[in-house]
Amino acid sequence: MNVPMKRLLYIVAATLSLTLTASAQFQAPPDSGSNPIRITLTNITGAGQNFNPLAYNAYVNAILLEQMGDLWSAAESYKIALAYYPESYELGYSLAEVYYRLREPQKALTQLAALKQMDVSGYRLQAACYQALGNPERALGAFHKLAELEPDNAQAFSFLATAYRARNDIDSTVWAYENLVRIDPLNFRVWNEMGRIYAQRGETDRAKAAFQRSLDANLSPENSMAIAGLGELYVLGSQLDSAEIVISRGLTADPDNILLHRQMVALYIDRDSFDLALPHAKRVVELAPLDRPSVRRLGLLYFRLDSLDQADSIFTDLVRGGERAVFNHYYLGHIAILKRQFERARDEFQMVAQFEDTASQSWIDLAFAYHELKQPENELRSYTDGLARVRSSRDSLRLRFAIGSYYERLGKVEDAISMFESILRADSNHHQALNYLGYMLADRGERLDYARNLIERAVQLDPSNAAYLDSYGWVFYRLGQYDEALKQLEKAAEMVSDATVFDHLGDAYKAVKLEDKARLWWQRALDIDSSNTLIREKLQR
Repeated sequence: MNVPMKRLLYIVAATLSLTLTASAQFQAPPDSGSNPIRITLTNITGAGQNFNPLAYNAYVNAILLEQMGDLWSAAESYKIALAYYPESYELGYSLAEVYYRLREPQKALTQLAALKQMDVSGYRLQAACYQALGNPERALGAFHKLAELEPDNAQAFSFLATAYRARNDIDSTVWAYENLVRIDPLNFRVWNEMGRIYAQRGETDRAKAAFQRSLDANLSPENSMAIAGLGELYVLGSQLDSAEIVISRGLTADPDNILLHRQMVALYIDRDSFDLALPHAKRVVELAPLDRPSVRRLGLLYFRLDSLDQADSIFTDLVRGGERAVFNHYYLGHIAILKRQFERARDEFQMVAQFEDTASQSWIDLAFAYHELKQPENELRSYTDGLARVRSSRDSLRLRFAIGSYYERLGKVEDAISMFESILRADSNHHQALNYLGYMLADRGERLDYARNLIERAVQLDPSNAAYLDSYGWVFYRLGQYDEALKQLEKAAEMVSDATVFDHLGDAYKAVKLEDKARLWWQRALDIDSSNTLIREKLQR
């Protein structure tokens, strides 16, 4: 029975019950051979059906008892009325509903099962009972039937969408959501969910359209997820300008939305626009001062913008606050290097090495601090300590390369050559070692054919590397092949502005007796490296 009709019967029942005798309220149904008196109440039900007055009396009492909250007595009265009319849908449904309200869903389901057929109300109650019993499979069937009988029933499709999503049945979930937006096209939350599902399925265009429909229905702070979703899709599609427009639009509507500020930070970092990311990163920290990853990101932005004091303050405060993240000490060490506070850098990098003793970068940074402190023994010890602890071959090769460079800088050429050749035995395509060893030999004028072969392999592995092209040109210069030297050195000079490359190119022009060009390139080299006395002497000759 629908709710308005039942409310009407509450009023009618209150009036008619005054005319019915109390003695008739709980009589048993008559024998099958009796012929009960019937009355017609078409003005109340509109059904034109005859009722037994005793049954009706029980029915009226049941309604009144429901209204008063005495559900158990109401159920008893409904059962008396139902004994007279066992095929009555209204009575059977009403009893089932009272059982449900009494928190006896199984009894309610048993009563519903006795009905010859059910309408929308019956299936709605059946679904609720199965939900109460924790039986989602049966509830799903009931809601499906409810959706068939009442295609505009949002409750049914909402349950179906939730149930199918829990099962990861995406196609059925989309079907349910599509029906929900058919029923209510302005339901921004449903459009938002559809956008997320389409995005998960890789249907980018449909996802964008769904998020846009969500925003068209409601551009307010409570719909920030749609803005974030649409912005993220534009970012993934490398449509950064569109992403910026969408997220900015959202921040105009909700300037304190931390999610959108975070998206804007990520967007600008992807574009290397650190200055534009900074105000959003600051706002995130203002909104969530205890969010340490966001605080660290703010420190990183200051570092990249060369605002070293601000970055220093942030990372120092994090460490003083008890955060022992290696990230903090890593950046504090590099800040100290840039401030030329080498003892402080050493201390920070020692902390990093304690935290990450199997990472080659930790030991390379520590060694650099010792190098700047003019402590070569400690520099070498940092490399060798790291070499004893690292686990991957890549990290081992990085440290061995650093050791080879260390030997070369100290003039220990044979030790350097031995180290670089050991690297090439482990990895014949290690192009950094190929170039370093080849250039070192070429610059000394030793084993030139071997040096050329080494550098040639490096260039083949990385043909756009200007340093390798410079080495290649220089070994040809040492071999006296000046035309080939000029060819390689001119390529390198087109790619970088580097004093060594320009100096080598000047030497090559000098070798082919193009004095004016030689002096031009030496002057360019000196403009870059004004303290280079060797180049200055060339120009003074």
